[in-house]
Amino acid sequence: MLEVNLHRQKDKAVGFESFWSVQLDGKNAQKTSDLLLLLQSDPHMQGELLSLRFKDGKGGGCLASGALLEIKFAGNDSKKVDVYLAVDKWRSW
Repeated sequence: MLEVNLHRQKDKAVGFESFWSVQLDGKNAQKTSDLLLLLQSDPHMQGELLSLRFKDGKGGGCLASGALLEIKFAGNDSKKVDVYLAVDKWRSW
């Protein structure tokens, strides 16, 4: 299981606010973890515009577009990840 928390930069302020969170299971969790580890390890990706889509496997999900600021995996087990974005637009379903 992987818990993904998306955070966006506050408008005209310092800091971030959480805007979406999901727990992923099985193959979806592994695929997402691998992608986020790849993005985290590439120094050229910081600040790049990208679109990230997450699906929870139950019909819900989130699409966020904006500049990638940081990805943080919590602890050694990597069961929780925080993704920080300068979000241009996002939607959830």
